[in-house]
Amino acid sequence: MLKEKTSDVSMTNTNQGSGTAAEAAVPMSHGLWNTWRKNLLLFCLTGVYVELCLHLCVFGSMDRYAGYPVLFGLLGGALCTLVVSSLPKVLRQITGVFLVAAQVLLAEVQLVYHCIFGDFMPVSQIGMGGNVVVNFNSQLLYGIRQNLLKILLLLLPLIAVILCLALRRGQALKLRLRWKQTMASFAVLLALLLTVTGLMYVGRDNAFSVYRTFTNVNTSTDSSYKKIGMLATTAQELRYMLFSGSGSIMITPSSLNISDVPRTYSSNSYNVIESIDFTALADSTDSDILKATDEYLANATPTRKNNYTGLLKDYNLITICAESFCPWFISEELTPTLYKLSHTGILFENYYGTFQSVTTNGEYTMCMGLYPDMSRTKTDSSFNVAGTNYLPFCLGNALKGMGYQAWGYHDYIGDFYNRNITHANMGYTFKAADSGLAMKIDWPSSDLEMMEASIDDYINSGEPFHAYYMTFSGHYQYNWDNAMSAKNRDAVKDLPYSEPVKAYIACNLELEYALEYLMQRLEEAGVADKTCIVLTNDHYPYGLTEDEYNELAGQTLDTTFEKYRNSFICYVPGLSENIVVDEYCSTADILPTLLNLFGVDYDSRLLAGTDVLSSGLHVAVLSDKSFLTKTFRYDAGTETVIPADESITVSDGLVKTYRLYVDSRFQLSGNILNSDYYAHVFARESSGGSLADTVVFTDIKSIFNQASVLYMYRKGYVEPEAPDTFGGKATARMGEFIDVLYRIAGRPETDNTALPADCENEEFNAAHPYYHAVCWAYQTRLLRQNDPNTEYDDKVDYQTACVLIRRYAIMAGVDTGVNQTQLRQLLRDAPDLGREAAKAMLWCDERDITTRDSNLDELLVSAGTRISRYQMTSFLFYLCTYELDIGS
Repeated sequence: MLKEKTSDVSMTNTNQGSGTAAEAAVPMSHGLWNTWRKNLLLFCLTGVYVELCLHLCVFGSMDRYAGYPVLFGLLGGALCTLVVSSLPKVLRQITGVFLVAAQVLLAEVQLVYHCIFGDFMPVSQIGMGGNVVVNFNSQLLYGIRQNLLKILLLLLPLIAVILCLALRRGQALKLRLRWKQTMASFAVLLALLLTVTGLMYVGRDNAFSVYRTFTNVNTSTDSSYKKIGMLATTAQELRYMLFSGSGSIMITPSSLNISDVPRTYSSNSYNVIESIDFTALADSTDSDILKATDEYLANATPTRKNNYTGLLKDYNLITICAESFCPWFISEELTPTLYKLSHTGILFENYYGTFQSVTTNGEYTMCMGLYPDMSRTKTDSSFNVAGTNYLPFCLGNALKGMGYQAWGYHDYIGDFYNRNITHANMGYTFKAADSGLAMKIDWPSSDLEMMEASIDDYINSGEPFHAYYMTFSGHYQYNWDNAMSAKNRDAVKDLPYSEPVKAYIACNLELEYALEYLMQRLEEAGVADKTCIVLTNDHYPYGLTEDEYNELAGQTLDTTFEKYRNSFICYVPGLSENIVVDEYCSTADILPTLLNLFGVDYDSRLLAGTDVLSSGLHVAVLSDKSFLTKTFRYDAGTETVIPADESITVSDGLVKTYRLYVDSRFQLSGNILNSDYYAHVFARESSGGSLADTVVFTDIKSIFNQASVLYMYRKGYVEPEAPDTFGGKATARMGEFIDVLYRIAGRPETDNTALPADCENEEFNAAHPYYHAVCWAYQTRLLRQNDPNTEYDDKVDYQTACVLIRRYAIMAGVDTGVNQTQLRQLLRDAPDLGREAAKAMLWCDERDITTRDSNLDELLVSAGTRISRYQMTSFLFYLCTYELDIGS
């Protein structure tokens, strides 16, 4: 009798007769096929379960597209079965668990990310996951708490697989399969592939079909998740990211704004530049993307000039993109300046901010009148891509051409999002908190201080001026650790709101105070009556939960449309009466509206937005391509049409033309951006490059690392490993750490009198680059002979870094006191930690010097862990900006 084996390959006993071997072959064959079926069932059920569970958790219901995520889940399951079929036992089981875990964990990440930011995370942004964890940790915890049951439901397949393998239940992944089972897996995979392809191909001619969603690289991640699911979306995004490829360049026309044949328009009646001949431009280029854009625009209808064209031609202009702004906290009592600005001039009653999150997208759309590239081929922010493009219609460039001064300001690091480059390219003389503005850098920094530090640049110049501000005070997180919330806490302490809502209002009061100061200075300079002030948000305040936002609004707002209702403040003093506009509009419409008001010669066909004051077509567009008009609303997520009232009937044909129009706005924007189209139209020499060409260090990927490294580098505090490589992942060494502090101190005169006798040797002497820094450190007792790490080549750990930072702060006269109760508790919890180290780590945590890298508990556990050069630079950056107040 054969003894049944559980090893990878069951072999017949060669000592037995051929009859016995033949008898054994039958159950062995059954065992292999049984294992194959179990493998297929395991992976297919996992794929389908994860797809459907994520779909239901996010969208709340199934729809007619739900079959495609199921099919792609089955397809993914068949592929996983094929992958593990022939692997040896241990590798097979590890790979099987990994494939299930990868699907489950990706779904978990997307679920929580969607809860925080309101959309799904593209594969290209996964590298920023560390930034999300560090900078949105409390919101991350909120997202996990809110979705705990859903998270557990998504975990079930992984738990089941691990338990089955641990308890040796079930046949899945038990045996190593042979070529017959491999071929069967391939056959199932091929059959599913043909089925999915065939079903999609049948509807390929529909402009909004699943086929178009799957194949079009310009499909947004949100739309793709909705129609084809997580696995198919991830596969497509990975394909384009790894193997490159360009987006579709064809712009599908809509009868709403496209005529049948090219027409000639007069600049007397229309906002056009008559010298532009799109047909001739198309004939002059061999570029497919330029030619496609020319041919589309040749038939595009421009907006008409109107009674408001040039209304503000003699006015100064101040534009403000306000971080996480919303109108619900404005009141005559609490925010009198904002109340006045929002009730005087041109009142846009149906304005919607386009974006749920991501400051750079909202800021880009406001400044460019174009939508950002949200395609699968996107690997960089649109602002960065436009950083070397020719941009004639940005307000800085446009108004400078009319004799205006143009200034741009931001109250954080200029290198953050590369604003020092992108904003200069828009025509601004740009200043930031670390480059030109005499103000303290904080998290967040003060809008009032930015206004105080900037207004003298232009207010008394005697020339017309335009100033642009990107604010920061309203930034998440909304608690009392937020520097601006804490600053203004007393002003909101008696308001009838929860603590997060009070904190949100408190930090936004800094914007109110900045505007109050601005108005006062405009009055004093005698230019208040001729200065237009425009303000809108960059994105919805995602740092508040839906319940908190509803609490602030005093009503329950629907999450598809009304949570995006915001303010396009256009304060115009001196009008005989307010101009009330009830047209629906959104972020991209601000630029063309202002160009028309200020009488700038521009071509309205070259922008995605529309002058809201013109007659004709007006639509408020949201980032997922949902939109609102006077007669109906369209929810792109559910493909639902909601008439303005019951008496209105909206035909399918009308909805399709509007959908095509909105889609064409995004496609036109992408073509203009990615081809440097304005350089083509106006015969300007294209730079032929991108913002990547201006990057100082090619190895820095994180915008937070970039900000701190470039700040310290441009101050002369740190040196790179090579001209184009910072080397931030290398371990920080004591000599360099001390040298950076020495440079921050201004490299004072020093000598070697305090240097320990055994410190100098053949390697370390007066010729060594860190010699004077180490001499200074011993002279000032920054270093002491009994310190555990004193050699210049010693690696720096967390506690050593904190001790050195606190010692330097004491030398600089900074208050380094800590809460004694917390200190005693910390010493009890970490008895191996010395008193000075405990004080230093507690102080660094309280002052937010180390909290961007680790919280206090993590810091204590890792006290002896070596830090990288990135971490060293980050810690010393926050020491400089938060405590030493070293700005510009």
